[in-house]
Amino acid sequence: MRQSQVFQAAQRSDDDVSLVDFSRALLADWRLVGSTIGIAAVLSVALALILTPRYTAETVIVQKNDQSSGAGSAAMLARLGGLAQFAGIDLSALGSTTDSARVTLHSRALLERFITTNNLLPVLFPDEWDETASRWTTSAEDTPTVWRGVKVFGEDVYSVKEDLTTGVITVRVEWTDPVIAASWANDLVKLVNETVRNRALNDSQRNIDYLNQELSRTDVVGLQQVLYGLLESEMKIVMLAKDREEYAFTVIDPAAVPELHSFPNRPLTAIVGTTLGAFVAMLIVLIRLVIGRQQVRESNPS
Repeated sequence: MRQSQVFQAAQRSDDDVSLVDFSRALLADWRLVGSTIGIAAVLSVALALILTPRYTAETVIVQKNDQSSGAGSAAMLARLGGLAQFAGIDLSALGSTTDSARVTLHSRALLERFITTNNLLPVLFPDEWDETASRWTTSAEDTPTVWRGVKVFGEDVYSVKEDLTTGVITVRVEWTDPVIAASWANDLVKLVNETVRNRALNDSQRNIDYLNQELSRTDVVGLQQVLYGLLESEMKIVMLAKDREEYAFTVIDPAAVPELHSFPNRPLTAIVGTTLGAFVAMLIVLIRLVIGRQQVRESNPS
């Protein structure tokens, strides 16, 4: 039993590679190590130069606090209590005025409208579009759809970052053309403001029509006063929406055309590639050292 343990310990000792042995092997194979690192460095630099640069444009915005009338209308509705129910008025018919601006920023519908309005599918899928013939080169089932366009745009081009502490929102667009990147970032914010403003106008106009209808049907003075208050609140929304271009969000810092690309990071790419080459070189040397020891041991079994 002890002889077996001694033999196994000796075998493990032969299999172990010390740092000194590894260093000597690296020095002995300096040509292999140097050439591997050199090839990796050249390839990484070439890759960094070949990759299509992408530019990032950012529009910084903050949400307006006075762009919805949800709080005021809710307070007036609470004052009605059972009075409206007693008079036979269904106030649940009033459209909701809760803020949906932030939801719109992240919505699929926003990207669908932006892509459709600007005809961006050929821009997002240039390899599948024949510019000369103005047609798709793919089959009917493989032709890019708006759904695919939204997926690509939402994952690779458009992003929204919110600072919950300060309330600052950054709309970010990354694209191969810096001018287009800046234009898209600013246009997307404009589209969000337009979408929220139009929704508020439509909801308020519908509420105004309904409130006027109910006012003509009731003779209860207290109820009439509250309905007039609701009507005034909705009319303020209409006036505010018509007068303000930046209805939901105020632009603090519009996107400017970036002069430096954000991708690829060429120095980092070169450093990472060279480092990987060094690891590969060391791994090759280590494997050759272990295999060489094994061959020596097999040739001298005693």
